[in-house]
Amino acid sequence: MPKQPFPSERQTFCRGLSRGIYPAYLRDQVDYDYVDKLSDTERQWLAAFTEEYLRGWWVKAETQVHPVELLRQSNAAHQRLRRHQDPLAFASVRDDIAHDLLREEAEKPSRGQVEDQIVAAIDQRRRRERG
Repeated sequence: MPKQPFPSERQTFCRGLSRGIYPAYLRDQVDYDYVDKLSDTERQWLAAFTEEYLRGWWVKAETQVHPVELLRQSNAAHQRLRRHQDPLAFASVRDDIAHDLLREEAEKPSRGQVEDQIVAAIDQRRRRERG
């Protein structure tokens, strides 16, 4: 499928400039109070740039503003942020994390167990010294 030239039909609507398409933790980064002063071409470029940079994704059939390598890095960073800052995304892995933590805690010897082992070793040593 050949790529559409920039701006594609979708990109002409400048959806990347509306804060509502971004998750809550990214909306504060979309604060363009000067957009009305830009020409249509500049607005389309800024919308595409913002959408690619903040959301980290692109449509294969469209010409991108960023090189593909940078888009991949941005996507990885976006996913990392989403996992740690977006409560709805975090909820999907919360149970797995909780189970892992509980399993790790169960496998670690508790403070009481370690102390018991030390006391037992001291008692055993004393018995050998006496007997």
